[in-house]
Amino acid sequence: MRVAVTGAAGLLGQKMVESALTGGSEVFPFDMIGGSETAAGPVVELDITSAAEVRNEIASCGPDWIVNTAAFTAVDDSEGDDRRVHEVNVVGVENLLAAASAGGCRLLTLSTDYVFDGSAGPYEEDDMRNPLGVYGASKAAMEDAVISHGGSHLIVRTMVLYGAAPGVRTNFGLWVLQNLRADREMTIVTDQMGNPTLASDLARLLLEMMERGAEGTWHVAGRDRVSRFDFAVALARAFGLDKNLIRPVRTIDLGQAADRPLESGFTLRRLQDDLRLEPLGLDASLGSFRAEVERYGDGR
Repeated sequence: MRVAVTGAAGLLGQKMVESALTGGSEVFPFDMIGGSETAAGPVVELDITSAAEVRNEIASCGPDWIVNTAAFTAVDDSEGDDRRVHEVNVVGVENLLAAASAGGCRLLTLSTDYVFDGSAGPYEEDDMRNPLGVYGASKAAMEDAVISHGGSHLIVRTMVLYGAAPGVRTNFGLWVLQNLRADREMTIVTDQMGNPTLASDLARLLLEMMERGAEGTWHVAGRDRVSRFDFAVALARAFGLDKNLIRPVRTIDLGQAADRPLESGFTLRRLQDDLRLEPLGLDASLGSFRAEVERYGDGR
């Protein structure tokens, strides 16, 4: 299998490259900023908002699959930059769809629990969407674009992605770990529910879905649904660090620019029943995260 990965310099992108290579695929890594190294070699610069660039680069490598992990994911910053968010999260995917159609390949692209309003989680794939902010609305518009394009498609919603890899942005898991190791107190919300998802495990599951020819919209995340606070406490326990540095707070008291879906999370019945795929539970994923940190560091 030939796999093009966009956003290959990011956390999930790197894990996807590694997973595909391990599975015997030929991998072509792309990112908005080129030059960094992946397990498949140097990243090729590709601006997915440029239709011409996307068309030319995808045609040159002739993949069977395009896996799009590139996205504008800064939730609060999205509130003041609607145009850029739309360009990356919607127009970029439309460009990839056009290239996939022209090249006779398939597109897998990532979505989020932020397409829901967090009033009635955990959510199933067919539950009504009602995004609260610009980021979630852009992902809902992306889903609509993929579906309206027609043909075979694969949309995977995930959430609370964490992990360690060279040169990646700090994610929630790394941020908690960095603070714990520095003996800094932190306040973490008790009223945001979700499924913490180790990026390397998500990449494993995505590759399995691709190999099995999965279609449609799927929820793929860690098996256990917990609050952000309980996730942080479990992380402290896994690393033998002081959980008393973690202080509880309500989301409303943080004054963040973007609203968050509070009672969120996914049911994973379709993934487990239809494909017989089982994501890692929280304790197992934290064990793997610890091994990643030992290999790559905690990003400080």
